[in-house]
Amino acid sequence: SIQGKTEALTEITPPEKKQTYRPYFEGNTPTTGKNYSVSVLADENGLTPVIGFSISEEIISYGVLSATNPVTRTNDLQIYAATNGYTVLVREDHALRSKNKAVVPDTTCDNGACTESIAAPWVNTLTYGFGYRCEKKSGQGQCSEGFEEPNTYKSFGAAEKNKQYYQVLNSIKQDKGDHFRFIYKLNISATQPEDAYINNLTYVIVPNF
Repeated sequence: SIQGKTEALTEITPPEKKQTYRPYFEGNTPTTGKNYSVSVLADENGLTPVIGFSISEEIISYGVLSATNPVTRTNDLQIYAATNGYTVLVREDHALRSKNKAVVPDTTCDNGACTESIAAPWVNTLTYGFGYRCEKKSGQGQCSEGFEEPNTYKSFGAAEKNKQYYQVLNSIKQDKGDHFRFIYKLNISATQPEDAYINNLTYVIVPNF
């Protein structure tokens, strides 16, 4: 929210809490077809491990924003992958937007170069917008390229602009302990209209075969 205008935020309903991981298929059995078969392998506990992740925060508030004072928030992803690795994809529905259609644009970073696929430095407090960076905390997987240097960011591709989901994490190994931290950054100009701004990010995990 900007300049304390928060009424739009009261419309957000926290999502129902979900089980962190589902390392088994509930009630599903192996199946076969004319030209395929699906097998489910049990682990040492007799469970059939699959793949999944937990996310530390399902709603992130940036508080009351003020011009040229960047705000960052963190969101941790922990991944269970009992397959030959995985890929995690992400996309936003649209840029941060108010009910009155005001928009906080996605960042293009200090040099105007960053996109959903290209990372670039973002340290100037006169560079505005919304973006993210990825940092690996533990495990076998890796963030997508471009975050090796500190203070480098990317923007999110937007569904309303017909952007596809873009890869942010990947691994080629089975692991139960991958831990990543996403750092979201938001900075506004003095001309940004007063209002509450909202968008949604969707993460999708895909197993390797």
